[in-house]
Amino acid sequence: MIEDEVRAAFARREGAVFDLSALRKGIDRAAVKRRRKRLLRVPGAAAAVAMAAVLVVPGMVERPSVVVADGAGVPAGALNVLVLGLDEVGLADSVTLVHVPGDRSAIQLVALPRDLRVDLPGGGVGKLNDTYRAGVVDDVVERLVGVRLDAAVAVKLSAVAPIVDGLGGVRVCLPGGVPSLHRPGVVYPPGCKHYSGEEAADLMRQRQRLALGAFERDRNVQRVVAAVWAKARDADPVRLARLVAGAGVAVDGNLWELGMGLREIGPSNVVGLGQPHFGGDAQIDGVHYVLLDPGMQELFAALRGDTVGAFAAAHPQWVTPLAQR
Repeated sequence: MIEDEVRAAFARREGAVFDLSALRKGIDRAAVKRRRKRLLRVPGAAAAVAMAAVLVVPGMVERPSVVVADGAGVPAGALNVLVLGLDEVGLADSVTLVHVPGDRSAIQLVALPRDLRVDLPGGGVGKLNDTYRAGVVDDVVERLVGVRLDAAVAVKLSAVAPIVDGLGGVRVCLPGGVPSLHRPGVVYPPGCKHYSGEEAADLMRQRQRLALGAFERDRNVQRVVAAVWAKARDADPVRLARLVAGAGVAVDGNLWELGMGLREIGPSNVVGLGQPHFGGDAQIDGVHYVLLDPGMQELFAALRGDTVGAFAAAHPQWVTPLAQR
């Protein structure tokens, strides 16, 4: 009964999704038919919707396919989900690879630099944040990292505020002050603070007044995501489903089942990773690109080998302090 109510809440808003066909090409090539499990415990249902909130907040998804074993509700082995934060003109302003290890012990958020110089299919180079509009983001990320994407989610900032407010706000901890470019005179202070939806959405936008720009902004996005997970995983499943659907979120059945498989992962096991510094830059035909940091190649190898936890332990400077304990 809980499952039916939650699914119905999302189904009522399926018509509100925006076009994510650019994400679809490489994601559902290997999808196989499978039988859905029908008997769900209430805690699992809540966690499933919470995972939808984490993977989709703030956004909508047009039913990407997750490869699963025949008859199984959740894929075996490590999972990789691409999450794109879209700006007003459709550029991928933030690019996050969500990695879930095969033992389901953590949710690992890996930030990819938005201005990273990447090789494009068919030749040529471009910025990573341009590849969404070009319809090749899935191919580019798969080739760059060397992993197969199991699903993809596109994100719009506009849904952050209503979802965060619907959760009663979130607790976000910052290592330093973050001045707002969009709210004159506002500085989000260091330490832990209760954030409203408007504040959380604004925090996720800030980069121009930060020393490392988009690199620091990506870490703050990770902090907000971890904070949402901390609140959403324990929320009432039906109320949360209505809240997320009301913000214009459509969730694929596969993401639902993925969330079921992650219901035991607590907030302290959400880990953020990203470059702690610029890896270098280059000007090509008047366009500024960020170059791949050599350490990122080691992180990519850890993603391929499902050893991200060991990488994080050996490279603490790459880990985002989330303080969600």
